Amino acid sequence: MFTPYMLRTVSTWEAISWLAMLVAAFAGVVVVVRTELLLHRMKRAEDRDVSGT
Repeated sequence: MFTPYMLRTVSTWEAISWLAMLVAAFAGVVVVVRTELLLHRMKRAEDRDVSGT
């Protein structure tokens, strides 16, 4: 992936922009997963409350 040849041919700003895009993509995936888990937990708590009445 990151070979010494690639590091020599890619400018610093280009490398920084790629890194920023990778970090943003990873952060987006984390947000989606955490949202799904939260919604699942809320739905489970809702079902538990309804069945207890």
